[in-house]
Amino acid sequence: MQTRITLIQLLILGSLLILGCNRKSADPEIISDNRDNEVIAFTSDRTGGGDIYVMEADGSNPRRITTYNGVEHWPSWSPDGNRIAYSDGDIRVINLNGTGDTRLTTHTAPDWEPAWSPDGTRIAWSSMRDGNAEMYVMSADGSNKIRLTNNTFTDGYPSWSPDGSRIAFSTDRDGNWEIYVMDTDGTDQVRITNNDSNEWRAVWSPDGNRFVLTSDQSGEDLLYVMNSDGSGMIGLGEEPGINATWKPDGTAIIFNSNRTGNSEIFLMEISGGMVPGAIMQLTQDDTDDSHPVWKPEQEM
Repeated sequence: MQTRITLIQLLILGSLLILGCNRKSADPEIISDNRDNEVIAFTSDRTGGGDIYVMEADGSNPRRITTYNGVEHWPSWSPDGNRIAYSDGDIRVINLNGTGDTRLTTHTAPDWEPAWSPDGTRIAWSSMRDGNAEMYVMSADGSNKIRLTNNTFTDGYPSWSPDGSRIAFSTDRDGNWEIYVMDTDGTDQVRITNNDSNEWRAVWSPDGNRFVLTSDQSGEDLLYVMNSDGSGMIGLGEEPGINATWKPDGTAIIFNSNRTGNSEIFLMEISGGMVPGAIMQLTQDDTDDSHPVWKPEQEM
């Protein structure tokens, strides 16, 4: 799995460096605001490159948000649900209606995996700017960039705790991929998984009591949930799944999987935060859809 991830990273970085330099607006599509909470952002290459889309929670009415001839991926919602951070080799922010696209990082090295803090004031992300993938945090306007990790290994996949006090991340510093948590200034880095297998992209549940993550402990990349201290890991089925995130009320997860051939987005109901339930396929096309993220819950 470690070799596979490294190859994926190299392919992504290569495509970003080539395509990101030609950031030219493509033919525009009709982009509409969404006034409810049942909206999912995701990445799709259905237009030939890679763009950020949104769709209804049942997979209907997909709308393209970014309209550039490049690779845009890794969407992350602002807590107010009005903006989406994403990566095209730099970290950028765009309004939900496709306007106000703003670049927050301008380094020659690739930046990716943005994650908005729960209070909306900061964005964590991964960057190669210091020679290898490390974790960083900045203010939501792109100022005050701070490096959080400093080692010769690969750190990535940031996820904020719901109270904004900790950041979970994945690292291969122990030989295989494990989950760590740290304070938001990079101190107190604590390993919470300790297995012979690889665990990565742990995302905190809305109540902060557990994570959803991917592990290859069975020999395949499957979804699991575990307690926030790393204990009690439970499998969520025997079909592959990666990039899982939670529904804001904690009753379901969304993820991408190649179980039907190419990468599609699925929804899985979760009972009690731990027990898998019904599964629904949300996208179905001949291209790859991935990195789904539910719009934060808003008071109506």
